Amino acid sequence: MCNSNNERGVAIVEFAIILPVLLLLVFGIIQFGFIFNGQITLTSAVREGARFAVVGNNEGDVKDKVIKSSTALLLKVLEDDIDVIEIKEDGNVIQKKVSAKGTVDIIMPFLDFFIKNPVELTAESIMRNEKTF
Repeated sequence: MCNSNNERGVAIVEFAIILPVLLLLVFGIIQFGFIFNGQITLTSAVREGARFAVVGNNEGDVKDKVIKSSTALLLKVLEDDIDVIEIKEDGNVIQKKVSAKGTVDIIMPFLDFFIKNPVELTAESIMRNEKTF
């Protein structure tokens, strides 16, 4: 004899067992999206900064450009974490390299047990100086 109340109780218990795993998976996917968006945004901002640097702008303006271009939701970029380097050959600046570090905070519950909070991101870009070519 099958009792539908007993089967319903089993389904609720099974759901209660699988729910934390399912939520952790969903929260992990959402957080990964924030981190991936931050990396893409940082890479794009550094590329813009390198382009801005190579056309003759000073280091402070380049850093401001990178910070203003880093508009991802949870991405934080500090001015001290941005480097602008001139690569010289025969005394002429032939390339400029811009690199930056940023962080993305873990906001989803329980994920900071598995991932270091905040997640550190890096990006760099090198562009040729237009005045020498």
